[in-house]
Amino acid sequence: MEFLTYAARRAGGAIDDLYMRDDANLADPMDEIMRHVIPYPGEAYLETFDEDVRVHYRTLNDFSRTRLYPGIQSMLNELKGHSVRNIIVTNKPEGALRRILGSKGWANLFDDWICPDSIPGREATKVE
Repeated sequence: MEFLTYAARRAGGAIDDLYMRDDANLADPMDEIMRHVIPYPGEAYLETFDEDVRVHYRTLNDFSRTRLYPGIQSMLNELKGHSVRNIIVTNKPEGALRRILGSKGWANLFDDWICPDSIPGREATKVE
């Protein structure tokens, strides 16, 4: 959740430690997440906070905590050996997914992917 720490720091604060410990909070709408920045930067800062999260997640994040579940890599390799196409369907933006696959060496495990921004001219958000 380095991207939230980054955005909170840019807002002049920090995210509440207890809130940061629960990864389930990542599903919260951005205004709810920002309410946990101490000191609270105010509702008018929401657009900037959201943009800071987006920029970090898509361009600065190293995805150090991203892992495949045990056994998944061998299963994907076996499926490919049987000519089964492996396709990712994710809520991650395509740019972030490409960075993860490249940095982790997983790109060869998948034949294609579908992301919220895979549809030309459209970008889905948490609200959609």
